[in-house]
Amino acid sequence: MDVDVDDISEGSDSSGSACLTVGMVFESATDALHAVQDYALSLGKAVKVRQRSGVHRLIGCSSDGCEFSVRVYRKRRSDKTYGPWYISSIANDHVNCLSIANPTRRQITELPTFISAVSADGSVTAGALIDQIQSRDGISLGNKRRTLYRAKEAVDDISKEDLVQSYSKIPSYLSNFSELNPGSIALAEKDSLGHFKRAIVIVKVFADAARARQGVVGADCSHSKCPSYSGVQMHLAGRDGNLRNVTIAFGLVEAEDFDNYKWFFSTLDKHGYSFRGVPMFCDRSGSLISVATEMRLNLKYCTLHIIRNLLGRFRKFTHGHKNLVWSLQSSDTKELYTSRLEWIGLSRAY
Repeated sequence: MDVDVDDISEGSDSSGSACLTVGMVFESATDALHAVQDYALSLGKAVKVRQRSGVHRLIGCSSDGCEFSVRVYRKRRSDKTYGPWYISSIANDHVNCLSIANPTRRQITELPTFISAVSADGSVTAGALIDQIQSRDGISLGNKRRTLYRAKEAVDDISKEDLVQSYSKIPSYLSNFSELNPGSIALAEKDSLGHFKRAIVIVKVFADAARARQGVVGADCSHSKCPSYSGVQMHLAGRDGNLRNVTIAFGLVEAEDFDNYKWFFSTLDKHGYSFRGVPMFCDRSGSLISVATEMRLNLKYCTLHIIRNLLGRFRKFTHGHKNLVWSLQSSDTKELYTSRLEWIGLSRAY
């Protein structure tokens, strides 16, 4: 499918988008390539530039027999000058494809797992990084040790002065948030040395409405994308009537452990937001399970986390098996559930 260059707006920069569509605009050919690389990585694939000129790029799958491709052109204006780049056509099917994820140094440095691990321990080994990224992101980097070391050097390159200045702004930021959102809770704690320890924000409008909406919430921890913070983000999310996620509360804590989980849910309790008895989908964190037992939280295991754990633990469990697990999750009868579970067993994905 092609688009007329006159239909391309120069004011709609699409760099950083999570998907690809015909007509997307980029400031440079490099930005366009990065977008296609990131899209491919999200599918567990890799791409390469197959054709190039001053005004054209053909980016195709790294597997020679695959038909996936994205064609990018540079817009030519009526005054014969050149403007931004745009996607002219997409062949979006991976047919006869043998491609696997092969992240670039840039993509590795943007992986939250990589950033968090390097920030927490500057001496972390390549082997440890490979194991963590395989476990959490399902990406194999066993043959990219040199790229890993170069990515590590890039993440380490951060100014301590900027770091101190950034942390000093946290109290005023939380104070301003509370003033602009009356009734919302925004708290920060310091350690015995006066350094930032942890913080929590409870969004009043969403927390107050939680029980009037879908009776289900989700709890999770994720690595911070900030390379200078080695802690994690703690989230409690709900669902509104349009099936969209809404943030009830989130925190910045040192680690995903018993103490921080208990502090997080105790703070919610203290301010009148108890979620005892409400189905809470989560990963299989031992710390959260212990807190749930003590505080009588009703935990349910998240299908996505189960899939990630299987990808990290069993070598024979591939991305192709994910649909089997999703179909198991959607079973609406005991018989269908049992049948699909047996099919997973027959697939020998363990």
